[in-house]
Amino acid sequence: MNKQKKNKIHYLSFLVAIIACLASGILDGYSYLFKGNFGLIQTGNLINSVFYLLNGQFYTFITTFSNIICFCIAIFIAHYIEFKLKDKNLDIKNIEIIIILVLIAINMCIPNSFEASEGEVTLNRWIWVNILSNCIFAFVGAFIFRAFMEFNGNTYVSTMMTANMTRFVGASFNGTIKKEKGENLKALQYLLIILSFVIGIGVIYIFYRYYFLENVNDNSLFFFNYIPNLMLIAPLVLLTICLLLKRYIYKISNKEVNNESLK
Repeated sequence: MNKQKKNKIHYLSFLVAIIACLASGILDGYSYLFKGNFGLIQTGNLINSVFYLLNGQFYTFITTFSNIICFCIAIFIAHYIEFKLKDKNLDIKNIEIIIILVLIAINMCIPNSFEASEGEVTLNRWIWVNILSNCIFAFVGAFIFRAFMEFNGNTYVSTMMTANMTRFVGASFNGTIKKEKGENLKALQYLLIILSFVIGIGVIYIFYRYYFLENVNDNSLFFFNYIPNLMLIAPLVLLTICLLLKRYIYKISNKEVNNESLK
């Protein structure tokens, strides 16, 4: 593969990682603010589950712990799909992204569960539509975790930033102290990945704080139980872009391999 094409693939692969983390930030912020649980980050749900259980909040414990169960089931399904299709000459990651897009589209049709009482708007966690939506988000999180794991030979996590922060600090150390070539660039890439996730969370919080809470009231509650779902259009579009970019990368990579084999 010539250097120009290799650089192009590297750039596009990193761009996919940035867009995927931006979409993940929006999805996780949305699920936390509008559904009451972390949709993609199961560590937070595990911590909350223990707190709810020990505090005797059994209904809330069930709604939260069901996310973890659904996430594990979805990871198992993702592994099964990868196992069954590994010899089919298919881009399995793109199949996983298509599954993600379908799940997000389904979640867009499920209303939120806010209730108004004495001028206060609160989230009703113990209601079947909320439990269903959270379980779908858990499936989305599992498939995003499997679909976006690597850019240019570097592993990353698109749904939680602890591992990315560790790799950012490690690359920074290797580049500045040990003077290893290319490590400072890698550190910058991990930093941009973290920032894209943060921006995604910031976008959804701005919508929640300065639009939803400022405009919702008793009379418009039914309306606002559906309006926030429009925010899911953003990750839907972003992940569609990821799908198209990954298909393009897969196409030019395979074309180059075929050309090399003919020489």
